[in-house]
Amino acid sequence: MIVERKDGVLWMLARTRRGIMETFSKDDGHTWSTPVDPPEIRHPNARFHFRRLASGRILLVKHGDRIDAHDGRFKLSAWLSDDEGKSWKGGLVIEDRQGVSYPDGFQAPDGTIYISYDRYRATDGEILLT
Repeated sequence: MIVERKDGVLWMLARTRRGIMETFSKDDGHTWSTPVDPPEIRHPNARFHFRRLASGRILLVKHGDRIDAHDGRFKLSAWLSDDEGKSWKGGLVIEDRQGVSYPDGFQAPDGTIYISYDRYRATDGEILLT
């Protein structure tokens, strides 16, 4: 997923076998820096959600109730950054059960943030919205 920073640089966070990795482009996506582990964010090999909100903040939805740790696909939580991803605040646990994955979301015109995700898709087939 890609967010354009306020300085015009594109910031990509990508799901990899190692967890989330980041890369940057200063030329509108024509070339990218070598991917590295983000300094603070730890996440399993699982989908996450990342976007800029109307307020200008960046929203990250990830597994784990700490920005720098996780216990697998458990404790889906929401984080906000006011400084272009240098630091994260919050840690609002959206779902504390195991087996949750594939968060996605959007912000409605009235400012409401909706996050959808699934739980035990192969057996229970739950799709949830918060």
